[in-house]
Amino acid sequence: MELTPPLLQLATQALDLVLDFKRPADAELSAFFRDHKKLGPHDRAFVAEAVFGVLRRYRYLSVVVPAANPRTLVIAWLIKVRGMSGAVLEQFAKPELIDHIRNAKTEDLPLGIAADLPDWVIGKLQPSMSEADILALGRALERNGVRFLRGGGG
Repeated sequence: MELTPPLLQLATQALDLVLDFKRPADAELSAFFRDHKKLGPHDRAFVAEAVFGVLRRYRYLSVVVPAANPRTLVIAWLIKVRGMSGAVLEQFAKPELIDHIRNAKTEDLPLGIAADLPDWVIGKLQPSMSEADILALGRALERNGVRFLRGGGG
């Protein structure tokens, strides 16, 4: 998938709508896609992956960006989560932003931010789990779910 300015703009627009929290994220994204019927399946997949990827890692990404707005969050997700090179992103963001995101100190983050779990969840888990286990759980929950294809009977 090649990232283009219009595709980044669509992901940013969709995330902006979802971050209003007026409706569930999947309902908001469905409405967004109904309003953008000309999007192909690859573009839809990228937009959905970007939106849900940012939502999954929102606490962490909010720490690594200088200003948590939808565009910088998508760019941070592309760099920190997808591993996209800064050289590729230079056409979409200022080098200072890319460097800031790349060099953000994330070693000593509070457990809730490092695991991308709400503080109340951390509080419930801490009596029975070590910090390493909570962090591992948070990392496991970040991954996309496994998709299964079912064949016909026969």
